[in-house]
Amino acid sequence: MKRLILITSLLLLPLYALATDNTVLVVSNKDCKINSLNRNQVFDLYLGRIQSIDGTRINLLDIKQNEQLRKDFYQYFTQMSLPQLNAYWARLQFTGKVFPPNALTDQRDVLEYIGSHSNSIGFIYAEELSSDVKVLCCDK
Repeated sequence: MKRLILITSLLLLPLYALATDNTVLVVSNKDCKINSLNRNQVFDLYLGRIQSIDGTRINLLDIKQNEQLRKDFYQYFTQMSLPQLNAYWARLQFTGKVFPPNALTDQRDVLEYIGSHSNSIGFIYAEELSSDVKVLCCDK
C-alpha cells in the first residue's frame, strides 16, 4: 500500500508542479485531429502565417482580459510585446487578407468554447487546465 501511494505521488508530482506556476498551455478540444504543436507552429498560427495544420483548419482564440496571460503567451511564442503585436495586426488587417484570433473574455470562456468546437485552439494558464481539453504545447 505504501508503495502504491509513493508511486502515485511521484506520478502526480510533475502535474502539480505544472499547475502551480504561470505555465502557459496551448490547448484544444479533445476531438481535434492535431495532437501536438511545436513553438514554430504556434508562432505561425498566432501571427496569421498559417491557418491550418495537416489540412485541419484552425479556429484560434485569444483572451480580452488577463493581460498578464496574453503578455506571457505572446512574449514566449512570438517574442513580441503586446504593443508590437497590436501594431503587427493593424498592418495585416489593413490588407483585409488575415485577421487576428477571435478574442473571448477570459480563460473560462476559452475552455467553454473549445469544449464545443473541435478545431479550436486557445491558451490558458496551467492552473485552469481541465479534463475537457488536451494540451498541444506549453511554454516550458
